[in-house]
Amino acid sequence: MVSFIFMLGLTLAPLVVKVNPNINVVLTACLTLPLVIHPEIMKYVQETMSNEHAMRFLLAGSAMLLAQFLLFKFLAKDLVSAVLTCYFFVLGIVAFSVTLLPAINRFLPKHWNDDLIVWHVPYFRGMLYFISFLFLNSWI
Repeated sequence: MVSFIFMLGLTLAPLVVKVNPNINVVLTACLTLPLVIHPEIMKYVQETMSNEHAMRFLLAGSAMLLAQFLLFKFLAKDLVSAVLTCYFFVLGIVAFSVTLLPAINRFLPKHWNDDLIVWHVPYFRGMLYFISFLFLNSWI
């Protein structure tokens, strides 16, 4: 509970006083750990990572860092920053939606969770028919 209060204070502090961004990032990272390893949360965590998945994660992470390095090396930094900002903005909206979904799920119509949505890529229907995405309405 104390970590929640400190995290809220740390979030709202830049609105009132000038806070060094580096200190803010370090304190946020340090205060996140007690929130994540809270016993009430840990009793729901049952996933483990196999050696194969860990090696795959290392390879994917290294490839991502190499690609990002090459992007910053050969493209304009403003362009890459704008693309990454848009990517994390969309990722944040999706994460926020998934977090909110269990709370509002009971207010949504039942068919939204049962019916599938099929999306096809236009203009490539004949050539790339296999590119279709199945989504539940509640995932959007």
